[in-house]
Amino acid sequence: MEGVSFSLGQHTDWDISSLRKVAFTSEQMYTMIGGPDYLRYVVPAKDVPFASYAGDDVFAWMRRRLVDSCSAMGLVDADGVPCSALQQLIEPIRDTAFAVGDGVMPPDDDHEDIRTYVAYFGTRFATLCRFSTVPYQLGYNLIGLGRPDQWENNFLDETGVLKGFKQASLNLKATVDDSREKALLNGALDGSSYDAKKFAEAKGLPKEPFVNLARDIRTRKYRRLTIQGVDYRRTRLAESSQLRDLRIGPQPWRASEVFPGAGAFFVIDFDAKPGVDASVWEGESTSHVSIEFAKKGSLLERFSGIPRAQWGQSSLAATKE
Repeated sequence: MEGVSFSLGQHTDWDISSLRKVAFTSEQMYTMIGGPDYLRYVVPAKDVPFASYAGDDVFAWMRRRLVDSCSAMGLVDADGVPCSALQQLIEPIRDTAFAVGDGVMPPDDDHEDIRTYVAYFGTRFATLCRFSTVPYQLGYNLIGLGRPDQWENNFLDETGVLKGFKQASLNLKATVDDSREKALLNGALDGSSYDAKKFAEAKGLPKEPFVNLARDIRTRKYRRLTIQGVDYRRTRLAESSQLRDLRIGPQPWRASEVFPGAGAFFVIDFDAKPGVDASVWEGESTSHVSIEFAKKGSLLERFSGIPRAQWGQSSLAATKE
């Protein structure tokens, strides 16, 4: 059957658990979402050339293809409307409050996308999207992460982030206040124990965690994870655009280099404030740099920059100016 990859035979009673075995193509995801996903993971422009915006005739053609591929399986009805379980998975991708992925979205099609997942968190549910690892399956699996009180555990279980993760011996956090401190911290993250020591001294903090981190980076003891989190809760669709991922309004985002073996997080927080018709990637932004050693606390909070108390908070993502 064209378009959807599965090996389940006829199936009409789908639930969240069984849907994780289905792989959807970028075209099918575009059709069900109604446009690209915000972080352009399941609908990259290089895979769907018209990802920017499909006209009504093209969209109708794609919907017919979706129905031809999926309706017999009960995934969508004769009009292309997803079954209730699939709608629950699509909802947070369509109307995203915040998103977290293992890597930064490529700036253009000339840069390879090395991300293996993006998780979209909505007002009720969350969905993890990842490229299928099942042999002979081409497309994206959608993994339900449940409701807000389940997000932390389900996200960690599904992404494997906890693999090799160790808590730091104590909680420490330092912000970078000037160019000298930035240079010292960059040196430490390049493996310089001297710079690590000087940075700790400049911040009046214990030297040992910083020096040990630099040493272990230098000897390549630690693996690094790159995590991006973007907050879309105060955004709306640009007046002049039909791109679902062209948002206007404050869009804070966070880029983190995580050292699981040390419980350490190097974080750059961007306060992005694009213009009236500019996306977060085109507007001006200010940034704040910090490093943290974490003995306890939520990893998803750190990755996203969103406090747990705000998970599931109402989003303006579906509205238009």
